[in-house]
Amino acid sequence: MRDPQTMVALCLVACAGAPLPDDLHRAQRLEAERRDEEALAAYAAARARCSHAGARAHDDCALAALREAQLLERLGRTREAIEAFVRVRELTLDGRRAARALLRAALLRSDLGERDGALALCRLIVRRWPDEVAAEDALRLLVQLVPDDPNLPAELDQLARELNPHAVSGFALLYRAERAERDGQLELAVATYDELWRRFPRGPLRDDAAWRAARLLRRMGRPSEAAVRLQRLQDTFVPAMFVGHYNKLLLDDAALLLGEIYLEDLGQPARAIAALEGLLRRQPTSLLADDALLLMARAALRQGGADAYARACAYLRRLRRDYPDGNRVRQAQQEEQRLGCP
Repeated sequence: MRDPQTMVALCLVACAGAPLPDDLHRAQRLEAERRDEEALAAYAAARARCSHAGARAHDDCALAALREAQLLERLGRTREAIEAFVRVRELTLDGRRAARALLRAALLRSDLGERDGALALCRLIVRRWPDEVAAEDALRLLVQLVPDDPNLPAELDQLARELNPHAVSGFALLYRAERAERDGQLELAVATYDELWRRFPRGPLRDDAAWRAARLLRRMGRPSEAAVRLQRLQDTFVPAMFVGHYNKLLLDDAALLLGEIYLEDLGQPARAIAALEGLLRRQPTSLLADDALLLMARAALRQGGADAYARACAYLRRLRRDYPDGNRVRQAQQEEQRLGCP
């Protein structure tokens, strides 16, 4: 006598009928041949074979529904496409596929002006699949749909609390800080950016948190505090290289800003040069490398000493030599002439 697990497996195979890939291949071939109505019928037929609840484990069912939805969208049958995208969730055990399908439905509802329906789907995605990339996109769409809603800050605060430590809660903190900044609540914005850094020290938004907090603090007349956050970001770059999802897109901007703060706000040219040298060492192909060298020449002059002009000229020569196509080449040439560089 077969054990219960074997009986269940045999039942699922029998209930699901013939394997679905053949159905899918036929439908995909029809779609490639632009026989759209026949392809839709084939996808629908493949999907219909999944009516038995146990067949959800066979994710070809969801693939059939997804391709049907995508084809309906391509044909401009948007409302039918929305229904089909929503249906994918009922046929899959794959959270990523379900979240992506519902996100597409939300975007289509948004395009139709059905804001409430789109918001409902966004909220479902964020809470049900908080670790999927689609949750981050859904939260972004939610914020875009209600940018001026007075209830949005409280909703973002709640999501940040409820979904901690899921990555999407970091995005809730980011959007909450942006809203506070927009509303002129600068202290709250800085505190929220700092909370984002503290809660996700290896997350993909760490550079955003440090960069934005520093810019705000400088604007508020607190350059020393701005420098602390930017320096912290520079100091963590090397270990962060080994974290796969680390986002370093703003690292060179942060280093340049740190150099400006040390030089112009705090009167510390030596620290400015050190910060900018770090940028050149870590990211020699950065589009801001020539900006850094021009600023380093100014810092050398500000630092003074018997060799100040020689060091400034060396930075300018290095700019023209290493970055001949940079935006600062003309300024470097003019500065060389002004200083009488050899």
